Order: sequence, then structure tokens, then C-alpha cells
Amino acid sequence: MKPSIGYYTVEARILPCTTTTLVLKDTSLFEELGVGSSPSNSWFTSPWMSDTLRPPSLLEKAVTVNLWLMVSPAVPHNCETSGESPALAAPRWRNSPRMQMQTQIEAPDSLHFMVRRYRPSDKDAVLTLFSDGILEHINPSFYNAISNPVNVGVTLFLSVSGYMLGGGSTLWALLLAGAWVGLVYYCCSQLYTSFVRERLRTDMQDIPGCYLSHPDNCFWVAETEVNGRVEILGMVAVVAKKVVGGRDGEMCGELFRMIISSKCRRTGLGSRMTQTVIDFCKERGFSKVVLETSSTQTSAVALYKKVGFSHILSHTKTYSPEWMTLVSRVTILKMEKVI
Repeated sequence: MKPSIGYYTVEARILPCTTTTLVLKDTSLFEELGVGSSPSNSWFTSPWMSDTLRPPSLLEKAVTVNLWLMVSPAVPHNCETSGESPALAAPRWRNSPRMQMQTQIEAPDSLHFMVRRYRPSDKDAVLTLFSDGILEHINPSFYNAISNPVNVGVTLFLSVSGYMLGGGSTLWALLLAGAWVGLVYYCCSQLYTSFVRERLRTDMQDIPGCYLSHPDNCFWVAETEVNGRVEILGMVAVVAKKVVGGRDGEMCGELFRMIISSKCRRTGLGSRMTQTVIDFCKERGFSKVVLETSSTQTSAVALYKKVGFSHILSHTKTYSPEWMTLVSRVTILKMEKVI
């Protein structure tokens, strides 16, 4: 069965002993998507009920799978007390109320990206993409910072201190802990907003002058047609630099401003944009490509490692005061790829 654009309904039974587990009658659709196994013995947990998934086997087509469920009450059956394993219980699904799972497969085959040099007419779209792409890391950075053991310890200390200083007042405990949590969020926010503010004031304000005025520098955008109009969904730049401590005349390319729109993540566009920079540097005889990214941008780090970059050092120099960087628990990773 070859998945195509449209709606699919498959029948499944929910196992009461593990209410987030499904056993499907026919898994051929999911086998085509690269997940699942034989009929009546395929297990799907909560991500199938709520998340938006992109099966690896269909990434090159930018396929998105959206799943949702309509559940009727299940027949009471406790696998643990009955001594019956879920696998043995699976064939009995025919005698149980059925669960319908509707699967919508959207395959936007029209998303054929064209990577080209920046034009002055792209400025507004590029600046918006840049700002959105950087500021989206504020929340992940905050979650990472507030869950850091040191910050958890500070939160607990302030909470206990507030409780004791307030004579057993829960309000004071919440106020002190809440003030600290708010400060952590503020630091994470400032870390990224200050970076965007500085970049919009400098190089991003004059992209042609900073990235296109020298033959060894470049700035690319990725565009595609979405709903009848052209959109810019990706960008990346490279600047030629002398290798510190290298041979006489040895040059490297520094990758900057890599942003991929959330609309087309996991489509291979990030790898394509990175490879564009690598190929550009190879053509000019550079010895390597270097870049910097923040520790919070885990997807970007994984992408760079996938195409051959290695982590060579870390530092905490940002556009924010040092104490803010310390509170936010963000480090800057320097990576390089020898070419």
C-alpha cells in the first residue's frame, strides 16, 4: 500500500493495561512510512496520539504526518491481573470497542528549493527570518537553564529561605523562588535579543556591503513557492578569514547566519545550505570551514556534526553581560570542518 495525499482510517484496540498503547489490525500504512511491523503486533505509544512526526523514509519529500484519535470506552481488560501478555491479547481486538485513528498525510511536493545569492529585494524577508530564527531559542534556553542542577538548587534555596524568613509563609517562598525564575528567563531572553539587536544594527543592515562586496564572501537564500507566492525559507553566509597560526596565506571560511524556517525543518534544506558553504570554500582553496553556535541549538549542532564538523572549543563571550550568560547556562560552541 503506497501512502499518498489524503485521509486514512485504521482500526486499533487500546490495551487497558497501558492506556497509551495501541495494537493495530492492519499496519501496512505505517510500514510504508518506515515505522511499524507485522499486523496485530505493532505498538504505538503517546507520540502517535499527539505529536507531529516526520518519518525518516519520507523526509526527502517534506512529508508531515498529523495524527489524532477518536476513542470509545475500552472493554475492561487488565493484562497484569489476567496474566495475559499484551501480545496475546492483541488478537482479541475484534471483540472490543474500536478506536479510529485518522491519519492525514500532507506531501508538499511543490517545495522545490532554489538556493541563490542574496538580492537587495530580499532584505525585509531575510531580516524577519533572521529575527524569528534566533528569538525562537529563548524558550528552549530557559527550559535548559531552569532545569540546570545549579539553578534548581538556587530555586530551592530561595524557596526555603523565603519560607523561613516569612515565618512559615508560603507566599514568601513563592515570591523569592518566582523572582529567581523570572530573572533566569530575563537573562535567556536578553542573551538572544541583544544578539539580534546588535546584528540588525551592523552586518544584517548592509548585507551587500558585508557579504557580497568581496569575491571570497557570499550570502545565499533558499526560496520556494508556497500557496502561489515565493517565500524565503532559509539563509546562510560565509566570510573569508585568515587562519590564526596557520601557514602563510592560509584561509578559512567562517559560516554565519544559518537560519532555516520552521516551515521546512527536517527536509534536508539545512544540510544543503551547509554544503553550499563547504563547496564555495573548496572552490576557493580554503583549508577549512569554521562556525560558532550556542549550546541550546541542539538541532544545529547535530546537523553540523552530521556533515563533518567537530567541536573544538567552548566559550561564554556574548553580547550580554557575563553574569547573564552565566545565569542562562548557555555556552558558545566553536566547530570546524577540514576540507
